[in-house]
Amino acid sequence: MILRKFFLILSFLAAAATILFWNLNRVPLFDPDEGRYSDMALTMLKTGDWLTPRMNYITHLHKPPLSNWLVASSFKYLGASEGSARLPSVLLSLLLLLGMIRLGKFLFDFETGLYSAWILLTSTLYLATSRLVTTDMTLCFLTFSAMACFAHLFFDSRHRHFYFYSGILCLALGMLTKGPVAWMITLTPILAFALWKKRGLNK
Repeated sequence: MILRKFFLILSFLAAAATILFWNLNRVPLFDPDEGRYSDMALTMLKTGDWLTPRMNYITHLHKPPLSNWLVASSFKYLGASEGSARLPSVLLSLLLLLGMIRLGKFLFDFETGLYSAWILLTSTLYLATSRLVTTDMTLCFLTFSAMACFAHLFFDSRHRHFYFYSGILCLALGMLTKGPVAWMITLTPILAFALWKKRGLNK
């Protein structure tokens, strides 16, 4: 049984990596978003100022800098290219898919988690977002991670403090990615479920 699960996860990761990394470095950056975010990350690296995002060396404070930090770090260690610019999104996408398998197994069973990950991988919008230099995949990964932490908090009696503070950390990093939207799309369902669960326990 363990070997079967290992083989299924390995096969899934091989398929996911093949799909996500295919021609990653050969497709030119798309305008306007990929060019804009890549330029801001490259400017961070050239100027050494990692606190103030700049586009064409002009201060650009429309979004928080976390996604720029990830791309700039990729440029620093791998060199500036289309592939290295897209690498953070691809890696976060793979981590999210693994998290989907784990969360599905926790809430239901291993097969449910694996099927969910396959469905997500073959979703057109998710697949496209996974290969783009934008803030979207970083935000998606962090909000999913926050929701997964709070799912453990609600349904698992162990390590409750760990999951609570990990969830809060994910929300804070989401704030550094795209502002308050990270809290808005995450805390609303979490608080609604907490209220529903509390009322259910009080009956």
